[in-house]
Order: sequence, then C-alpha cells, then structure tokens
Amino acid sequence: PIPPPPLPVLCFKANDAKNALAASQPAGGNDKGNGKGNDSGASQEGMVLGDDGDSHGGDGGGALMSAGLVSSVDPDRIVLKRIILTGYLHKVHKSKAYVRYMFHNPEDIRWFQPLELWTKWGRRGKIREPVGTHGTMKCQFDAVVQQRDTICLSLWKRVFPKWAEGETFCN
Repeated sequence: PIPPPPLPVLCFKANDAKNALAASQPAGGNDKGNGKGNDSGASQEGMVLGDDGDSHGGDGGGALMSAGLVSSVDPDRIVLKRIILTGYLHKVHKSKAYVRYMFHNPEDIRWFQPLELWTKWGRRGKIREPVGTHGTMKCQFDAVVQQRDTICLSLWKRVFPKWAEGETFCN
C-alpha cells in the first residue's frame, strides 16, 4: 500500500525563518522593495517544513515546503467564510422586482428579510415580502434593475481551524 503524504510541520520561529529566507534571496537585496526591515512586531515571518520523503533511513530532517509572512497570530481572531445565495429575476418594474430560485419556502424569506441584497451590476436592495408558497419574493432596489441581472445575498459563517492528529509546532 502507498502511505499518505506526511502532514507539514508549521514553524513560527522568526529567527530561523529569517535565516532560511536570507539564504534564498540574492546578496544585498531585499525583495520587499522598501529597503526597511520589519521591526513592528505586528507580523512575523514563518516557514512550513515537511518530511523530505526519505524513508530509507535519511537524516530525518525536513524539507522547506513554503515560506511566507504571518500577519497575526492573535488567538481572538475570527475567521469567516462567505457563502453567496443567488436568485433570478422573474418580473421587473423599474426598481421593484420579483425574485425566485433563491429560497424555496416563505419561512426562509422571512428569516433572511433583514439582510441586504445586491446585484452583479451593483444595485443594492432589500426583501419586502414573500409571495406565494414556493419561495418567490418581492424586492425593492435603489435604482432600476435590468432583467439580465442576478440577485445575490451574502451569508457569513464562522470557521474553526482543523488540526490533524500528530501535528507539531516549533518552540
């Protein structure tokens, strides 16, 4: 059987990362272009190490998989994922429109009624009321809406990081 690839080891050690990155940069040059070092402490350089794949008794060292900049390691940071629901115009009269195929029942329309709608052509609007029993809704927009436009609704969900068993962090 073929073993799965090893999980990378994430390392947030600023001194080691600077030494590793300095070896890969041309001599006397700073690829950031501003000529200034990063002494603010708000962001930190880091690198991701992985197993070098040598299963025949190598030195056990890791291979550099990637290197970059970590903007913040604040434990109170909230990571959000955006989901966009889309619907299509059924009937249009100037800035009023009937939208369908975004929801499938009136209860969902009433639940999401406080949220703002937006279109791919830049119009903003809101849900007025559900119409019928199959998810059609009456909407009001800030300007004239065209029949070819798509109506969108942004939803946000908090995402928690997924940690695999056996991941280690450098000290």
